[in-house]
Amino acid sequence: MTAVYISVDMEGVAGITDPQQVRRGEPDYEWARLLMTREASAAVGGALTAGATTVVVNDAHGDNRNILPAELHPAAELLTGSPKPGGGMMKGVDEGFDVALLVGYHARAGTLGGNLNHTVSSAAFADVRVNGAPWSEADLNCAIAGEHAVPVALFTGDDVACRQFHERHPASDVTVTKTAYSSTVVRSLHPAVACERISRSAATAVEGWTSIAPYRPQPPFALEVDLIQMAQAERCSLVPSATRSGPRTVAIMCPNAVAVRDALSCFALLSR
Repeated sequence: MTAVYISVDMEGVAGITDPQQVRRGEPDYEWARLLMTREASAAVGGALTAGATTVVVNDAHGDNRNILPAELHPAAELLTGSPKPGGGMMKGVDEGFDVALLVGYHARAGTLGGNLNHTVSSAAFADVRVNGAPWSEADLNCAIAGEHAVPVALFTGDDVACRQFHERHPASDVTVTKTAYSSTVVRSLHPAVACERISRSAATAVEGWTSIAPYRPQPPFALEVDLIQMAQAERCSLVPSATRSGPRTVAIMCPNAVAVRDALSCFALLSR
């Protein structure tokens, strides 16, 4: 019996390349969320092929209400809605899961050539560092899963994001859905082809998850964020125990990876 957790973002989905496509209310958003739903379903199908007995999909993009429930693979349960304190993009991964998959992800903020690159909020953070090293959303989510002994066995997204992820997590599989030419230009696989590849990769990842060690960087974590605007840093420094360590930089100590995620969510909300 294998319980699989799938966290699904939107920026790394095949066919998506521009910020307007991933924002609710924009003309292209409705078909973009359908593409996101299809890639999530492909990952579910692959996991089931490999013998998964439980599959939960966490809608992990924006307001967390993007995946179309009626279009999602019927064998999956959907975690939807926001906010999600205590885990965010990995909310609920502590509920007895064996392995996690990250689908439709992107490179971290400031990554040269990474399509739609950002970390948590493109409107708030120019850079996010943990213990002095830049972290992506995927790095943080691997750490959250690792605190509950859950390895991340698959990452999908553009080639730059996949290469970046693999550098820090070499034991995990990666699946490239598009080639990034810049932050807003890609050469994408056809969505149906991308879904086929994701399904096969998900099956392989679930079959081999026992060979992957959970990602467990040593806490506590010194979180440091560079805000885009000085006024944002001023507001974020109001958070108890946060300190202003530069004109646009705020730092805070976090006891675990979940606390890092919650601090980032709080800073992002204050930066709006």
